[in-house]
Amino acid sequence: MLSMGDGPYDFSGVTLQKGVIEKDVYPFTSFIANVVNTCNNTGYKTYTNSISEVISTEYLDKYNYHVIQDNGGLLWGPFLWRKLFTTNFINDVTNNQNNNLRQCLKTSDVYDWYNKTPMTLGHSTIDLAIPPENTSKTIDTQRGYYPWWDLNKYKLEAFYWGPLGHVGGIIPFVMASNAKFNTLRSGGLFNEWAALTSKIPDNQQKTSPLYSSQIKLNLHNLELKEIVDFNTEKQTRKSVTNNNLSNLKDGVYLLKVSDNNSEKLIPYIKNTPNAITEKEIVKSDNNNILTLKLDENELTQINIFDENKNLIKTISREDYKKDEGINLKIIDNQNNIFEIITPYYSLQFNKKSENLTRLNERTEIFSKNKQIFIIAKDSLKDIAIYSISGSLIEKTEIKKNHFESKTLESGIYVVQVTNNNGKIVSKKVKI
Repeated sequence: MLSMGDGPYDFSGVTLQKGVIEKDVYPFTSFIANVVNTCNNTGYKTYTNSISEVISTEYLDKYNYHVIQDNGGLLWGPFLWRKLFTTNFINDVTNNQNNNLRQCLKTSDVYDWYNKTPMTLGHSTIDLAIPPENTSKTIDTQRGYYPWWDLNKYKLEAFYWGPLGHVGGIIPFVMASNAKFNTLRSGGLFNEWAALTSKIPDNQQKTSPLYSSQIKLNLHNLELKEIVDFNTEKQTRKSVTNNNLSNLKDGVYLLKVSDNNSEKLIPYIKNTPNAITEKEIVKSDNNNILTLKLDENELTQINIFDENKNLIKTISREDYKKDEGINLKIIDNQNNIFEIITPYYSLQFNKKSENLTRLNERTEIFSKNKQIFIIAKDSLKDIAIYSISGSLIEKTEIKKNHFESKTLESGIYVVQVTNNNGKIVSKKVKI
């Protein structure tokens, strides 16, 4: 779900104060009238004898027709919200913290619903209807319901769509909806946008190059011609001479690109991956195979960069499954940035990977596909595998620097390796 506020649509106590009382204009005052009616029907009656104590004489008939009789409509209310209500009601809501409307909104405060559905909230800096503080507070509160090790909390995120008002945010909102969630599936340009991230069969390319990395974008054979920036007071257009988008700030953009001499417009959401610690994301690091605390079926790909953000390796979901994690043996000794791409969120963490040369200086013992593998720099003399209870499972004399066992049952084994120099290495291995 992508919400044009703090969905479900936010009319919390914060919005009442900052978005209504402290302003003269509220974009859709009829919405406030519906909120009042909902509170009246849910145990927070805003009047003593009659609704005329709340709704002004000028708009009482319209209120009864559109709200009470449930005929709908958003445009029947006044532009200046105070004209909709009586002076006594406005004064009481403004000055009385125990006013029933305030109490109603407080108990239904948007921050307190426990959302478990992937959601991205858009926020602006000058939205009269929904203060931007709501978005950041909502994200913090919602993520707070999850324990720190649960990566599902990152399915709740937010992006900034610029200094636009509530109505002005419609354009980047629609763009973001199409680009990220494929909410529109038909109609010319929108259909192209939707196709960018449509659900397609497993045997086809899943990730558009535009969303293959947020750390260092690679447009491949697309040539960038122009960027439309929706994150400024007025949208701006900028011609470009290279494909570098790494300097863009987080927000919503429209890119004009050339593909085989054919120009097209595609939306782009710049959303820097959440930086987390290695402890938060790494489940285990055994025998230089790094496994992560996420559902491998949610994984799109993993990008590995050096400390200068040069791409070293991209690992697909299929590679991750085949190796049962990230194979660190392919990475040289340095501080690396790991970027985790999923359909719901992007994360990044730093880790220092060990040098391949150093790995070869010792005997490596690891399991894979219900077998035990041994790799050493020099030739080995013999290998013995014992069950955890001490029973000999397999013993072999070899004159090679590598070994793979027969297929074994799941369990814990003790592997004892004797090198040609007589050195004995023992290790417990889980299969």
